Amino acid sequence: MIYGIGADITSISRIEKIILKYGKRFLARIYSDEEIKKGLKRKDNASFFAGRFAAREAFLKALGKGMMQDISMKEISISNNENGKPFFNLSPHIETILEKRNILGVHLTISHDSDIAHAVVVMEKGNGI
Repeated sequence: MIYGIGADITSISRIEKIILKYGKRFLARIYSDEEIKKGLKRKDNASFFAGRFAAREAFLKALGKGMMQDISMKEISISNNENGKPFFNLSPHIETILEKRNILGVHLTISHDSDIAHAVVVMEKGNGI
């Protein structure tokens, strides 16, 4: 059963301007150390960071939480499996929230086109609640 669906689009050029203006200070407020290291190695790092920003926003929308409503963006991190599929690494705090809401699965897709990064999150809940 679907608990929630969230989608977000983020302007890659907007993220690029923020990175140029604030540099690692911005990155450290939003992204995990692993994401920062991986992203800064990429030539298209603004696209990488914009996709992950959109994924965080989509996650919060699927959960039914506004940005910064007792969840820090740093508590949400995105990695990729061996086939490139993105998945969430979540803080124990967020894992507890999911458990209390009986959310058993969280699915993520990230796409990029032109100046847009787009992410969709689907959360599945168990039958009990």
